[in-house]
Amino acid sequence: MRDHVLILLAVVGFIILLSLGASPVWSLVILSFVMIGYIGVKYPGGRSDWTSDKKETAYLALTLATVLLIIYLLYLVFMIITFPSMVVILVWFAVIGMALLFLLSVIYPKGIGSTH
Repeated sequence: MRDHVLILLAVVGFIILLSLGASPVWSLVILSFVMIGYIGVKYPGGRSDWTSDKKETAYLALTLATVLLIIYLLYLVFMIITFPSMVVILVWFAVIGMALLFLLSVIYPKGIGSTH
């Protein structure tokens, strides 16, 4: 695919618009105009300049739609769920790490690398 720039531009624009507080619908509308403008500048002759066949064009469109859907779902998850503070998360990681180290010390009392 030659048009990875189009996907990258769309993803970055969608993330920026969502982070600025635009609704997802307005983000997609603005993003559509930006993508049409990008295609219009890159391929000014229209369909005659567009060298990709229908299969590549559909692949590009579906890849872009999938990436934007995943980003939107992640955005929804982070807007709906209230995560605990960073200190609580770090404490839980420390507790789980210590529990794993204790479990390893019970399973391998002489160490992982020792063979005798």
